[in-house]
Amino acid sequence: MLAVDIPVIYSCKTGECRTCAIKVLAGEPLHLDNTLSTVERENQQLICPCVSRAKTADLTLDI
Repeated sequence: MLAVDIPVIYSCKTGECRTCAIKVLAGEPLHLDNTLSTVERENQQLICPCVSRAKTADLTLDI
């Protein structure tokens, strides 16, 4: 997102602080962070895009 000038809030860029956590609107994320809980991932549909990626062809985020 930073490479294409999408303004995002971040701090660590390593998946440790959850500052960049964003809601997933569609698609399935591949969680590679070390900070989000199961509730945050599954119920709140959050992803840390600094390290996590898409499992599906498309991933729509609430940015």
